[in-house]
Amino acid sequence: MGVIKTKRGLSSTDMKGIMLLVIMAVFAAAANVINPKFLTAANIINILYQYSVVGVMAVGMMMIIITGGIDLSMGYSVAFGAVVCGTIFTNTGYVWAAIAAAILSCTLIGFINGMIITRMRIAPFIATLATMSLTQGALNMVGSGLRLMLNHEVFNIIGKSDVLGISTETIIMAVVMIIGSVVLNKTRFGAYIYAIGSDEKNARLAGINVDRYKVATYTAGGLCVGLASILLGSKLTLVMQSSAGSAQLMDCIAAVVIGGTSMSGGSGKISGTFLGVILLGMIGNMLTLLKIPTVAQDFFKGLVIILALALSLLSTLIQKRNIKKAEK
Repeated sequence: MGVIKTKRGLSSTDMKGIMLLVIMAVFAAAANVINPKFLTAANIINILYQYSVVGVMAVGMMMIIITGGIDLSMGYSVAFGAVVCGTIFTNTGYVWAAIAAAILSCTLIGFINGMIITRMRIAPFIATLATMSLTQGALNMVGSGLRLMLNHEVFNIIGKSDVLGISTETIIMAVVMIIGSVVLNKTRFGAYIYAIGSDEKNARLAGINVDRYKVATYTAGGLCVGLASILLGSKLTLVMQSSAGSAQLMDCIAAVVIGGTSMSGGSGKISGTFLGVILLGMIGNMLTLLKIPTVAQDFFKGLVIILALALSLLSTLIQKRNIKKAEK
């Protein structure tokens, strides 16, 4: 499915994962020398907690990118879901209705994205850029000036409790990733979206209903965003229109790509995306420990991301060279 394999059967995706592990090990060792607090259990647990929202979003984004698509609306959709949750809870007091409404609203945005892309034949980048603008506008109109408190036992359990020292949000992220891995590797749905991303034309010739599966994939991405919006609201407690945006979107895409998922579609693993999330968390956490100003953190984070992508590209080139040698 669009994955290069070596003579011994090791795929390019596996090689990218190995390269990513090496990068993480080197970075962690260097960071721990600079600040001995970095590799403490408490700090690692904190990194996972802080990036749980990005991790859940990344599962949905990864599925979409595997099909050869992209969803630029996720950053504002996650904030929109949190505002919907806060608004309904504040006005009704019904916590489960608020949670359901948030998840459904984000899932609907994903469904709309899929329908626009498949029915109107608009490129995913343009289609989701439009829905991003619409979502941002709706968020500004509905959430302008609102300061919504999610003060309830359910939100406290999700956002502030832990099990054996591991936060509930981290556990939820892990569960979502496990489910995502099963869906991608053990179901017909997963096999079909890999096939669509590898070669859409051949997938159609093979009898796969490409449009239906694309819509389903964007809808699943929206579902992941809806779950992430609950984690975001529970973590912050105070929900505002500025709760999320471009930062979460870029971290989400970066985690998926750094994790080895091809932007052209057809390949990628949840395990790689998980490592990508951790690496981004490590970078952000280390910059914070070093007291690097927030305005400068994106610059340093970008440098590390470029390095990771360059090494990922290098591993792919090495794979291709080995394939050519084996064929001679």
